[in-house]
Amino acid sequence: MDIKTGVIAANIAAEYHKFQKRWNGDPYITHTTAVANSFQPDDIRHAIGHLHDVVEDCNVTLDQLRMMLADNGVDFTERGIIINTVDCLTHRVGESYLDSIVRVLANRLAISVKLADIENNLKSDKNTDKKTFKPMSKHHRDKYLLARFILLQHFYHDLSIEDAAYKAQMISGESNG
Repeated sequence: MDIKTGVIAANIAAEYHKFQKRWNGDPYITHTTAVANSFQPDDIRHAIGHLHDVVEDCNVTLDQLRMMLADNGVDFTERGIIINTVDCLTHRVGESYLDSIVRVLANRLAISVKLADIENNLKSDKNTDKKTFKPMSKHHRDKYLLARFILLQHFYHDLSIEDAAYKAQMISGESNG
């Protein structure tokens, strides 16, 4: 990937997350930057890390994001990979968290970025600024730990998507049906 794609992605994320705060009080952009910085600047996952929450948390559609990337000169192939992966990572309205994780399992790039996302979310619970700190709920911590477990099982042990979804249901007690 061209390093400028990462810069373009960072600029888009900064524009759309500029007024948002995280649950722990930090500016939201610190999260997407941390996820992006889990990867080398010339790795497409770096750009995806910047953009992984733009569609889910901002008033931006995938088509609008595609046009922003095109208008800024991002290569057609890179643009397609980024949009496809952001789509896999985007939690839909009314969708269970488990269902969103099962969708991520279909895309190796999405798995890597989601794992970096989860790790940053878990680390964010250790914010030491006592004025703004709000601890993560046990429910959210457990949700992230379960998702990390399922993603790692699939990624490293070649667990099928169906088996990973079944294992997640058994552990969480959540039903997809």
